Amino acid sequence: MTTSIIPIIESLLKINEKVLKLTMKGLSPQVGSTDEKARLRTLPLTWFQKERINVSQFCDEEELASIDRIYKEILESSERRTRRKVYIDNLKQLKNDLTKLRSYALTKPTENDLEPPDFSPLISDKIMQSILERRWDEAAKCIKVNAPLAGIVMMGGLLEALLLARLLTLDNTDEAFKKKSTPKDHKTGKALSLKEWGLRDFINVAHEFGWITQTGKDVSEVVCEYRNYIHPTKELRHNISLDEGDSRLLWDVFRSIARQVILSTSK
Repeated sequence: MTTSIIPIIESLLKINEKVLKLTMKGLSPQVGSTDEKARLRTLPLTWFQKERINVSQFCDEEELASIDRIYKEILESSERRTRRKVYIDNLKQLKNDLTKLRSYALTKPTENDLEPPDFSPLISDKIMQSILERRWDEAAKCIKVNAPLAGIVMMGGLLEALLLARLLTLDNTDEAFKKKSTPKDHKTGKALSLKEWGLRDFINVAHEFGWITQTGKDVSEVVCEYRNYIHPTKELRHNISLDEGDSRLLWDVFRSIARQVILSTSK
């Protein structure tokens, strides 16, 4: 659906730019001519009568609120003599809002992006598969409603579960405790049990096995780091705030890493 509304937004931007240029060329302080008001009126009429219903199927109403308001102001202004500057200011703001909407549409996950993968190559237990699917759905909902921290925390938990599941598919799980990156007790030097591993440990060992690429490892560590911002004091100390762009970027990469882990079972 993303690709279907991008041409609509591009068309709206093109028409808006054309009308803006013509309006700026006008010499009178007010817009009073019938032809000029009719030209301006075509913008909101095109939006409300034709294009809005198509765009609203993809975007949330809050994403359209400012655009709706400006189009209504232009429509109402065209019924009377209105200062030219009012039109120009509205058309410039409309350009900014439509540009933001285009960026939003380009980066918004599609329904296919939110669907959980087939976990069966990793886990045969049907109940655990269902649990992972529910967790995936919950993480996807966080991304969809712009709850970046919650989404990233869910991604971190899912990634840890997937990497643990991958380790348990080994014919001989003792191999996991013989890697250079296997976490060890500082006092005894012995490998820690799996229940004592952290997400970073799973990431390092998975990379050493070759289940995830170097890029996958690097980004997984970012997810690991960001997940720790669940603690408010750490967010305050580091002066970090996560936004929608962060979660969408990490979601795309997380999905890629999950595919790598699942596909590694067939090698």
